[in-house]
Amino acid sequence: SNVEKPTTKKFPLDLPYSHRGPFRIEPIDDRGTVIAAAGWRTDCISLANRCRSIAISEAELYARSGSSIGGIVEKNGGDGRNEDWGRVLAERASYWMAQCAYSEGVRSLSCAALIVACHSRDLTASSLSHDGPQERDHGMKSGQLYLVDGTAAHRVRAHAIGYNSNRVNKRLMSVNFLELKKEEGAQKLLEIVAEEGYGPQRKFLSEGEEREEGFEEGQRDGNSDEEIDVPKGVRVEMAVVDHARAKFQRIRQQSMPIH
Repeated sequence: SNVEKPTTKKFPLDLPYSHRGPFRIEPIDDRGTVIAAAGWRTDCISLANRCRSIAISEAELYARSGSSIGGIVEKNGGDGRNEDWGRVLAERASYWMAQCAYSEGVRSLSCAALIVACHSRDLTASSLSHDGPQERDHGMKSGQLYLVDGTAAHRVRAHAIGYNSNRVNKRLMSVNFLELKKEEGAQKLLEIVAEEGYGPQRKFLSEGEEREEGFEEGQRDGNSDEEIDVPKGVRVEMAVVDHARAKFQRIRQQSMPIH
């Protein structure tokens, strides 16, 4: 029979249970602030540590003054994080990266990051209409996502960084993640990456194998629309942040209903 059998989606494997780090996704504090970095591993770790230092100094400063981080006085027993917290952290982290780039004694950092921040907010009737279902359900809780590098800090929605990120970002533009629960959003992200990197026409590179001639530098910095070359042995690292509880949690594929 020449009937073509249906193909099964290929997904990269999760990190092994024995893996103890370093990770690409790291919690910054116990209030739901998380960083996901791409680039040189050492620089990613340095940036995460700097963000932790910023979070600690901000917490100590505003705890003494009776204000929440961002400088707004707490009301109704808030948790110390207002909606300026994410912007403050992202801008200070970006400023530090810029300082490293201009410093004569420290080299510039070869990395970029996405920072997730949870905060308290007073949702009025006018603001409710602009929030997703999860924000409406949880009222005083919300979350933000920032893109950070040595040039600036930008608030973003769904965003990818790293190799061939432009290709993935084009797919993310067509998905409304406000309509999805966090686990559904994680599943959708994994599906997009799997479809782009593990489709039937994709090439898998074995260890030590070089890319074909004509591979341009533009493909290395995420500015190419060419097919993705998936390195052999690549593993998946996933995590979600419950902004209602300001809780960071690592997850695995087996905990999600993959179809």
